[in-house]
Amino acid sequence: MKNLEVFINPSTGLKALYIISRSGHRIIDIEKILFCKADRNYTKIISEGQPEIIIPKSLCVLESIIKRIQFFALQLFLSDKLK
Repeated sequence: MKNLEVFINPSTGLKALYIISRSGHRIIDIEKILFCKADRNYTKIISEGQPEIIIPKSLCVLESIIKRIQFFALQLFLSDKLK
């Protein structure tokens, strides 16, 4: 498995991001993502009920991964413009 993968979370049945980082493994249900914020080659993911996570992927890369499951790119774009 790559360090950032989309899958179906078996505990919730929702589409989720599986993130592997130095600090461990994280699962974020995509429906619970409130917004993503670009910071050069990193992206902050802010989701409902979980602490903020920073991943070493650009917002563009994250968007292309999530687009495979029909996530709205507009939400990602607007959150970056609202800072």
